[in-house]
Amino acid sequence: MRIAIISPGRLPVPAVKGGAVESLIDTFAAMAQADSNAPQVDIFSVNDSIDAVREFSDNHIRYYQMPCTDRPESFGLRIRRRFRPEAPYQEFIRFFCGYLKREEYDAVIIENRPVFVAAAARATRAGIHLHLHNENLFALRHYGNLLPKRCQSIITVSRYIKDVVDRALPAAHTVVLHNGIPAKSFARITEPVKKEEIRKKYGIDRDAFVICYTGRLCREKGVLELVRAFSLLNEEKNMVLVIIGSAWFGTDVSDPYVEKVKAEVRHCRNRIVFTGYLDHAAVAEIEGIADVAVLPSIWDDPLPLAVLEAMASGLPVITTHAGGIPEMCTPDTGFLLERDERLSDNIAGRLVTLKNDPLLCAEMGQKARKRVEDYFSAGQYYRQFMQIIKQ
Repeated sequence: MRIAIISPGRLPVPAVKGGAVESLIDTFAAMAQADSNAPQVDIFSVNDSIDAVREFSDNHIRYYQMPCTDRPESFGLRIRRRFRPEAPYQEFIRFFCGYLKREEYDAVIIENRPVFVAAAARATRAGIHLHLHNENLFALRHYGNLLPKRCQSIITVSRYIKDVVDRALPAAHTVVLHNGIPAKSFARITEPVKKEEIRKKYGIDRDAFVICYTGRLCREKGVLELVRAFSLLNEEKNMVLVIIGSAWFGTDVSDPYVEKVKAEVRHCRNRIVFTGYLDHAAVAEIEGIADVAVLPSIWDDPLPLAVLEAMASGLPVITTHAGGIPEMCTPDTGFLLERDERLSDNIAGRLVTLKNDPLLCAEMGQKARKRVEDYFSAGQYYRQFMQIIKQ
């Protein structure tokens, strides 16, 4: 069997610049490498170069990277994409379709880009599986008549997204595949010397109660609501907030929203650590010494990896009743809050509860870790993905 995986075409795979979709492709590839009966897998993405196609292999995984052409959109392109959503991706579409026409594939997995389906269907006779990581409603409506006919299946990352697709495309065959992560990459750090070393690296007192946030710093993720909650806790002693991430993947760029977040907490900046973008290993390191994760999405987050990674690190999670999050986080693994005008107050209240009750904090964290191991492991993700493709 031979499989082609088409990335969204904005970030590289392997996921050296982060990105949830790209990280999930990495997870699939890693599990395929460990599977003696795995198919040949060809992965198509972009690279950071502007003048060279890169091709390289890792066991039976082959990577094809097109020179990156990501640039500010011209006025003409903005007009064209109103009528043709695929317009910004034309070069990437030509790139991967060239291989689809020449090579024989049994299955083509298109990651989160409904706009790629028509071109891929013209280029190959292989079964096409559209893997949706968010609603992508504009593209779904634009290609609504085509997707049920051309896609062998539409794979959704949560029941929440499946319900959205079922309403938009009732004729499509949809199936849920929850995200999975390599849980062994995340763990509590209990060795005192190592724990103190990590805290010292980020200027955190050895006995501080550590709250962490990881993800993009954007309105949808509720970062402003989090820092407002933390600013309410000035009377709480020895409490530190670590904010991991930046405005965009793989960079430390800022934007007006990030500046607004930082302005909000000027009076308590000595209690907040902004790390900027960190790679997966560094994120796991900080989560390994933290006490709680707060990830208060204010949009319908489909199934955020950040929540799974925090849970795998043995952290109770304070999050929101949004999108697919309740499919991961349950009342015994964290707190699910409503997205209303009391969100910041409620985050602050739950933080005080966990700080004042170490046993509850530890118990929730242990159950969170077990839930990831039982239902969201990389192995389960890979096996279920392969079952869907082979059906």
